[in-house]
Amino acid sequence: MAENTDTALSVSGQMSWREKKALHDAAVAEYDRHEEGTLRKLESEYKSRWPMWPSQMTDADRAAAEAWSRVSGRDAAIERTEVLSNRWSALQSELLKMPTDDPEAIIWKLDFLFACDDGSLDPWSAEIVRPALEDVRRALLGERAHTQ
Repeated sequence: MAENTDTALSVSGQMSWREKKALHDAAVAEYDRHEEGTLRKLESEYKSRWPMWPSQMTDADRAAAEAWSRVSGRDAAIERTEVLSNRWSALQSELLKMPTDDPEAIIWKLDFLFACDDGSLDPWSAEIVRPALEDVRRALLGERAHTQ
């Protein structure tokens, strides 16, 4: 059985940045394994059985697809995907907001915030950007971060 997300996050509040980053990376890896393995296989089978858009399905097709999704574990796999996504997303947010003077952590934050995969930057809230800027300021001034 999977670890309860709330428990994982409450325990993670007592960790160093690097420990929390390791937990984040493990959560991302678990999500990727699930999505690339279990979910992809079930989605592929679903699409081979019902290749049409849901709006094009007959009532009988829709009922059969819904029943198959429950019995095959597709519904559970979709729910699991959401749980795993929420876990690593929450950890990612914690990492971005957590004060640090670790150069590796600061670089990770900047790489994340300024990633430009499609030629433009994602808009981030001040709640996410401000901690990274404060980390850089402290690092440049030789100050230490005040962590919990």
